[in-house]
Amino acid sequence: MRRDTPSDATLVTAPQWESQPRSATLYEDPDKESKQLFEYDISSLALGFVPFPYTAGYTMDSPAARRFSTSAEERVGLLSAHRDSVAKSQQYGTISADDEIERLLSQNEGTVEELETTAGKEARLLAKYSVPLMITYLLQYNFSLVTIFVVGHIGTDELGAVSLATMTANITGLAVYEGLATSLDTLCAQAYGSGRKELVGLHLQRMVLFMLLVTLPIGAIWLNSGWILAALVPEKELARLAGRYLSILLAGAPGYAIFEAGKRFTQAQGLFNASLFVLLIATPINVLLNYLFVFVLKWDLVGAALATVLSHNLLPVLLFVYVYFVNPHSLECWAGFTRDAFRHWGPMAKLAVPGIIMVETEWLVR
Repeated sequence: MRRDTPSDATLVTAPQWESQPRSATLYEDPDKESKQLFEYDISSLALGFVPFPYTAGYTMDSPAARRFSTSAEERVGLLSAHRDSVAKSQQYGTISADDEIERLLSQNEGTVEELETTAGKEARLLAKYSVPLMITYLLQYNFSLVTIFVVGHIGTDELGAVSLATMTANITGLAVYEGLATSLDTLCAQAYGSGRKELVGLHLQRMVLFMLLVTLPIGAIWLNSGWILAALVPEKELARLAGRYLSILLAGAPGYAIFEAGKRFTQAQGLFNASLFVLLIATPINVLLNYLFVFVLKWDLVGAALATVLSHNLLPVLLFVYVYFVNPHSLECWAGFTRDAFRHWGPMAKLAVPGIIMVETEWLVR
């Protein structure tokens, strides 16, 4: 039998990568080979997101490249971690990367816009936004002042009781609502500035639910404030009247809380005149209700408390009227009620704690 010599047969040179040792299972199961190749293709997508120490000029089979290579499971894990971080940042309205910031600040040509300003422009801008806010808070704090003036015409005991009740309500309730709402100054403004406008409404829903939940312990304090204050002040009758006033005032706490959250919803969109519009209407109504209930109907302390309750509950109604009818453009930040409002309260609570401490400290030093 004649044996073929190299001159008689065609020499087939295998590629260099086929000379590397390969596992026997890869030849036995072609489907498994395709799965491994598919897995490599999917995991290589992580190279576009996760920093990967790859140097040009190396092949994947070269010894130098193997020193920096990772397994497919590691690359898929890194890709999943990046995807989760992006999803979390989008959920809370944050900007996750520098290129996103550049995109928001850039012009159509892709160049970063240079902002030019002067002292006069800055002064006009500050006056435009700060003056409505100052008038808003002045009118809002005027509610309790009107009540004290009206009750002062009833008697000294009633005046002392309302003063004690107002101080207790501010420290144990209203200051807590204002401190909670400070977290929306960050969350809503960040969501609106990053272009995730629907998150502004979502943050509003979460805060309203959070405030209503906090109203439960606040209500427990106000309903039992009669004997709590009696243990702190020597005038027992004064403490009893203050507790009666606070028990009625509790009915207006939800309206006050919703209005505090709604103010941040509009202010995040630059609508600083919205709350001013509400207070310009509600303040004279509050004065009229106090006069009607105390002097006309002779309801005395109960009438003063009912006037405050109706005024507080009127605030979110008027704010809704402004948003829906006067400036409906702001409704683009409202995507409707969603179940997501019952989840992810952690960042909101973390931001709210320093705000509560700050506002409570301001009230305690007065």
